[in-house]
Amino acid sequence: MKHFFLVATLLTGCGDASTSTLKNIYDTDSRLRADVTQTPWNSLGRLSTGCTGSLVAPFLVLTAAHCVYDSTTKGLLANAKTFDLGFAGQNSAIELKVVHAWIGTDKPETDRQNDWALLRLKTNAPVDRVLKMNPLSQTEAFPIEVTLGGYSDDLSQGSYVTADNRSICLGATAAVLIGPFLLIWCSN
Repeated sequence: MKHFFLVATLLTGCGDASTSTLKNIYDTDSRLRADVTQTPWNSLGRLSTGCTGSLVAPFLVLTAAHCVYDSTTKGLLANAKTFDLGFAGQNSAIELKVVHAWIGTDKPETDRQNDWALLRLKTNAPVDRVLKMNPLSQTEAFPIEVTLGGYSDDLSQGSYVTADNRSICLGATAAVLIGPFLLIWCSN
């Protein structure tokens, strides 16, 4: 069975636990602290909103729309200002300013299939920190093993990247192409 790294921000609840209605852990919690100095974890960072983001290009961060979009004001959340690449504890390896966002939906809490955002950074991050992704082939057979990684508010107050490599995607309910990125929503 192939093993893939998926961006956790698009598959699980994130940020402030009081606003998320998703349950993240259904069975034994097998999440472990990941080393943000090692690949692929060094491409993850924490947004000033508390959510996880993945550096997918030197100037682009992939995250969830509900992490940065305010449905009331129809704009960016007031506190969606920075991306802390390599955040661990109270320390950030690199703090980068967010200057623009493209979102998949203006109703991220109800339109989960389009709950994505690409954030434009003011300055480029180091190229060696960009998430290296391998595309799934159109004939990829399910089930596939996946590793979820991100800042979980229910573990260490979201201060460290945690990883769970015991997840299995049984099938896809949807797939969306965003530029060069294929996002798959697992049906389990």
